[in-house]
Amino acid sequence: ITTWTAFKAISFLVASVNSYLWNKFWTFEQNKTEKISSEYTQFLIISFIGFLVNVTTFSIVFAFRPAGSIESLWGTVGVVSGTVAGLAVNFIGYKFWVFKK
Repeated sequence: ITTWTAFKAISFLVASVNSYLWNKFWTFEQNKTEKISSEYTQFLIISFIGFLVNVTTFSIVFAFRPAGSIESLWGTVGVVSGTVAGLAVNFIGYKFWVFKK
């Protein structure tokens, strides 16, 4: 493990905890703290699924770009498409599984 790898791992953990807390207390207004451990595990599972959807959507859009098209343009289209798809999966998963009322 390099120092950079450790920094990357730490930054991921800090970002995911931050995202969990903002979603729990602000987006979905959940004030209960009894089941934070299981909730956070569910949050990470949904986040990972959203990541897979994001990357898969990007890959499909980019792989099936029109022949002769501008690669950087379709890279951007793929990134935006993946982001929107991943965001949708994350929101639905958080709302109906992680933070369901």
